[in-house]
Amino acid sequence: MLASIAAYLLVAASYLQARLTDDGVIYYDFMRRLVGEDVEAYAYQFGVVFWNLPFYILSRIVRLSNDDDWIEHVLIGAVAVAIASTAAVLALFYVSWCLIRELGLPGGPGAILLTIFGSPLFYYSIFQPGLKHAFDALLVAMLALFLLRASRHPGSPRLAVALGVILAVLISVRYANLVLVLGVLFVFLRRRALTQAYLATATAFVGATLILAVPLALGIPYGLPPAEGSSGPTIAGAAQEPGALFPALTLQRNAAESDPSRPVSVGGGVDNLSSFQIDALAPVKMLFTLKRGLFVWTPLTALGVLGYLLFLRRGRRDRTFLIGLGLSATALLLVHIVWGGFWAGGFSFSQRFLTALFPVFVIGIAELLARTRMLVAPLLIACVAWTTFLALHHFYGYEHVSQDDGVTRIVDLYRGGEENGSSFMQERIRGPIARHWEAYLRWAGLASSADP
Repeated sequence: MLASIAAYLLVAASYLQARLTDDGVIYYDFMRRLVGEDVEAYAYQFGVVFWNLPFYILSRIVRLSNDDDWIEHVLIGAVAVAIASTAAVLALFYVSWCLIRELGLPGGPGAILLTIFGSPLFYYSIFQPGLKHAFDALLVAMLALFLLRASRHPGSPRLAVALGVILAVLISVRYANLVLVLGVLFVFLRRRALTQAYLATATAFVGATLILAVPLALGIPYGLPPAEGSSGPTIAGAAQEPGALFPALTLQRNAAESDPSRPVSVGGGVDNLSSFQIDALAPVKMLFTLKRGLFVWTPLTALGVLGYLLFLRRGRRDRTFLIGLGLSATALLLVHIVWGGFWAGGFSFSQRFLTALFPVFVIGIAELLARTRMLVAPLLIACVAWTTFLALHHFYGYEHVSQDDGVTRIVDLYRGGEENGSSFMQERIRGPIARHWEAYLRWAGLASSADP
């Protein structure tokens, strides 16, 4: 486990971006308003701020108590959010390990590491940490762990309340998470624990109501801020600051200010009526299309689903739990039919709306490794390599990049001679890693800005 965590932290340290984009800026401003700062804020799926808040408060203390010059060059709040995202992944390691161990599956640390790097979580914990997806995945993993325990001890009121509390926070993180309650109800009703089913549901809805009332108490309006420029409510670009702790640190409020050579993401929120177009094929598009298909951009997730179904077939002891978790996952996929006009999620990587299905994927990968480790491990590593290849192109960009691009556009870069192996190594591997570690050395006082 320590080796797996160290491997993740090494990659994160080499690529982590302290940057806020779109919805991430909305959450950030809401968080600043919570601590009394005089900023314009809006309430929109803000649950992640409760995870980020302690890190942000600590960053303010550091800034007030430190007179070093480097602190002035850092958007320290964005750094705090990036660290919070990393902390969520570390917590996810532990929760997932508990889940896999209690299911009796071996090889948990390796399965967790592969699933992180082979799923959308890799991109949204490192390249876009300002969004909510790492915390969302952590909460759903916690929901899965407590649901497993509830399936084995259905009469426990404490587990029912715990599930209700987790659901309440999940609803505040993403409104679509409301449908996850279906799996919880299935488990309790299948075990004929009617009181616990009621207790979990009531706790979830009362808790969510209280959380969602916070903005009203503070006078913060619900909704999204008015769009600036042509690309969405807020855009954050990346710039190399001489004394920066991370290479990407500047916050920009207008699309016109962003670097045109870099990919520009559009607002991640469902912010217009066209988003609410019923599209029965939206789930199919989310899984299989070249544009943003989960199984195309992150094929390890397809193997994870296969492994999950295999485990469901043989895991008789925990079949109720597995069906319940699968029911919640299916409901989360199908609910996107409602806003089929926004199924792709803007300039997203893979299918970011399904990042929270991490526990389904990690259980499946653990099952596959338990069955045929020597056969499946090379295939899983190949899937991780493919996802990493796409992620580096998606984030660092290429000429004429567009949010309409799919996998074929990236592949065509090499078939058409626009890119080659040498440019890939320099622009997407050596260059970014060198800039990060040089920044760390400068911060530690071991190198000067004049060093190569």
